[in-house]
Amino acid sequence: MKLTPIIVALILIVNMLANLQIPSLQNHSYLHDEAQNPNSPNMNPKSNISSKQDMSSKPDFIPPAPSYTGKIPICEDRVVRQLSYAKGSAKILVLTIDFSDLQGDTAHDDEYFQNMLFNESNETSMRSYFRENSYGRFDIFGFTGGQWFHDSNIYAYYGADSASGIDDANGPVYRLVTSAVTLAAPYIDYSNYDSDSDGYVDHLIIVHAGNDQAQSGNPNDIWSHAWYDYDEPAFNGVKIGPYTMLSEYDAMGVYAHEFAHDLGLPDLYDYDYDSDGVGLWSLMASGVFLNNGITPAHLDAWSKYKLGWVDVIDINASMKNITIPCVETNGTASVYRFWLGTPDSSKEYFLIENRQKIGFDRYLPGGGLLIWHIDENMPNNDDQNHKMVDLEEASGIQHLDTASDMNIGDENDPWKDSVEGFWDLSNPNSKDYSGNPSGLGIRNISASSENMTFTIECIFNDLAVENIYSFYNYIEEKKESQFWVRLGNRGINAQDNILLRVIVKIADGAEIMNQSVIVPHLSSKASNITEWKWTPPITGKYYITARVEPLEDEIQQNNFRIIEINAVRIFFEDHVYEPAMTNTNWTHGSTTSIGTPDPLTDLWHIVT
Repeated sequence: MKLTPIIVALILIVNMLANLQIPSLQNHSYLHDEAQNPNSPNMNPKSNISSKQDMSSKPDFIPPAPSYTGKIPICEDRVVRQLSYAKGSAKILVLTIDFSDLQGDTAHDDEYFQNMLFNESNETSMRSYFRENSYGRFDIFGFTGGQWFHDSNIYAYYGADSASGIDDANGPVYRLVTSAVTLAAPYIDYSNYDSDSDGYVDHLIIVHAGNDQAQSGNPNDIWSHAWYDYDEPAFNGVKIGPYTMLSEYDAMGVYAHEFAHDLGLPDLYDYDYDSDGVGLWSLMASGVFLNNGITPAHLDAWSKYKLGWVDVIDINASMKNITIPCVETNGTASVYRFWLGTPDSSKEYFLIENRQKIGFDRYLPGGGLLIWHIDENMPNNDDQNHKMVDLEEASGIQHLDTASDMNIGDENDPWKDSVEGFWDLSNPNSKDYSGNPSGLGIRNISASSENMTFTIECIFNDLAVENIYSFYNYIEEKKESQFWVRLGNRGINAQDNILLRVIVKIADGAEIMNQSVIVPHLSSKASNITEWKWTPPITGKYYITARVEPLEDEIQQNNFRIIEINAVRIFFEDHVYEPAMTNTNWTHGSTTSIGTPDPLTDLWHIVT
């Protein structure tokens, strides 16, 4: 007898499940009282790609200028640089390259780029920008190649667009990087630019002669971007990998935006351009073009937090008359965070900062409190209904969620002069993305000033059944199975002797299980996981309910949760092939050699 591939696959699956080792949680109560660092790999897993590697198949383009009306680049894949704290200093290599038909502007010599990028006495240099944004925690310095290097191709050879892409009609644009570093090799010791000794140049900026397509709209111009040189040319024992490429005519803001990618920050505009992302309120979106890019907007609070440049204060209690200084001049006590859920189970939270028209932010449309809704479960800002980084616009009109109104930020976006403020029933409101009330109220917001005041009102008692989860939605009847319940304390007060009840019912209403457990203690913003075991007596649909008793806290909508599990009967079907079959007398538990020419022994259980 021969088994069909279907039966073989089933047997393999059964064997795998039988040998699967699952750690038991039975009789254990896992308490997570410590607020974990959201930047740790466990809380905020990032790509395992090396900080000097990139797996993207397309460049990470600069957003188009506000006046741009040409072809929009397709950004299906984003540059992946491991995002981590950026402190100390970074050494940057800048190489300039022109073409057989287009020479670099004679005004754009070494002195020009040194002044725009690295001159600390120039208050609008890129160095001044990052020192102001990091409050002196991060500095940059660099070297320009000393001359314009000359590529033998015409400019359009690298800049021409294909029918479906940007800068790729004649092959990937990173080949210009290979050309530039090869031409500069006799003059540059690249090992001097591998400060972390990982075998790659740390930060490389390629400046090309000619315009930037993001502003000119010319399909033969190169679009400024960050990407990876997959040729990986090697000199002096180090390789070229990540790079940024910009036009000689790009303003400093464009250079700063692309260098921020080199630090690991993602774009915060919408890649399909049907919304505005975070608009003018961040360098990583349209803020790159404030004052024509000469003085771009500060980074948003989330970006500064991820780079380690601001000290975030967690809101763990109601507080009155908080004074919050403007973030442009103060990285301490200038950003507040309120978790939506418990820190060890959630990546969703609010950030609050005070932004004013000061320093590099002086061309913002207005000032006041910016309230950011963060959900790091999202990969980017493409979905205007659920962004990774969203600005809660105080006006109640979410201009940034649509591109058609041409409003990329206005003076009514920041919160100011509001007694009611931001809470569960305001517009916009402080609910999470699932529509659950958070219990956060930001009240009595003062007039816009360099030192603003507001009051925090929090929910004190809020226990939530955050999840019920099982390995499978379908389980075997009459076989013991297990599920887990996560209970979270989202309130400010610690909770003691919490009664958690679990009920399992079959679809017809018959109660199969009704058990409870006492959780002795749960600190604020902590969670607890319990394991439960049960055996479905028959096939059918079951409902598992977990709830906190009694239902007396301040947000009762999250005191219970229900999931659906289906119990099924598992059996095997065998197809018998004639005439090879010589023994048709199947018996339960048979071990007789059956079939020719390749006899098989019945080693599996037959359901009759």
